Amino acid sequence: MRWALLATALAASLVAGSFVAGSVVDRLRGHDLPAPAPTDQQAPRPTSTPGSASGWNDLGDISDAFGARTVKSVMPRPDGGLVAFGQDRVSGPVVWVSDDGIDWTETHQSKGVFSDSIPTSGALGGPGMLVLGSDVSVRAAQRAIWQSTDGRTWTESPDPSAKLQTNATDLTMTSGPAGVIVWRPSGTVWVSTDGATWTPGDVGHPGITDMTVDANGFVAVGQSGSNAFLVTSADGLSWGAPRQQAAPAGTQVGIEQASGGTEAIWIGEQLWQRTAAGWHAVAGATVPKVPDASSIVGGQTDLAAVGSVTGGDTYRAWTWPGSGDWSSTRQTAEAGSAAPTVISVVPHGTGWYVLTGRGSSLHGWMLEP
Repeated sequence: MRWALLATALAASLVAGSFVAGSVVDRLRGHDLPAPAPTDQQAPRPTSTPGSASGWNDLGDISDAFGARTVKSVMPRPDGGLVAFGQDRVSGPVVWVSDDGIDWTETHQSKGVFSDSIPTSGALGGPGMLVLGSDVSVRAAQRAIWQSTDGRTWTESPDPSAKLQTNATDLTMTSGPAGVIVWRPSGTVWVSTDGATWTPGDVGHPGITDMTVDANGFVAVGQSGSNAFLVTSADGLSWGAPRQQAAPAGTQVGIEQASGGTEAIWIGEQLWQRTAAGWHAVAGATVPKVPDASSIVGGQTDLAAVGSVTGGDTYRAWTWPGSGDWSSTRQTAEAGSAAPTVISVVPHGTGWYVLTGRGSSLHGWMLEP
């Protein structure tokens, strides 16, 4: 009898075990399994605390994604994602990619990529994306164009004209429907319509502070003595006479345009508008007071401005659709005693991705119009 009872209990145990195992299998089949570990190094996903669907949304502390490396800049990828450029004290330049600004994957680059010059300026164009790096020859270092189709793998542009015959570090790259331009405040430029071949030129007006590229050509603004100036070109090489406005020396002069055409030009905090005949101040219209011109960025249809802490341990951000007042949003920033800084503001999705730093910590934000 004992053997019969034991056999019955064993059979019941095996049946129950099969149901438990089957239940586990069914649960696994009903959910996505974790993806295989990528060949590139990827940090764990940090805790995200998104805010509302619009406004200033907190993506959390993302410092672990970058390890102990220094992040210098973030730029949009051709496929809509993001690419970050930074520096490792031992291995030199480091490149990370992300789809959402939270999960970042380090990509492996060939030795000597960017020739140890960390890209801080780039644009969409050519095969997909272009950045400013360096090329080191046996004679001297010179600035050069580097290219990528996806932001992951980078090679130096092969055309000899992509070696810019300068070792200046005050270069900025700007692109738009008319082409790509690399410019210096002195007025020296290099222009390309395909991102492959580059033609040197000169605006003829030193003191350039900002540029934009639209379907009609290239627009430069700047400061000369006690005057702000605006000058245009159809091809980036032949520039017309400047249109000038009185402005105290040292006044911030900038220009920015969204891909949908919304444009802002400012002298100090005064908003200006350009027409075929010239440009004029827009009555009662201002732009937010931000640290520098690069803190005002174009998106799909709107413009965004991101400033530094405004008191109470907060950041302030603004968006503007092209008319009326700028709409401001305010959100409690990350905790800490060190003053935070804005590292990059770049278009992403329907809004902008913002990377901020506080000491050795990095924080991600999404700003939606």
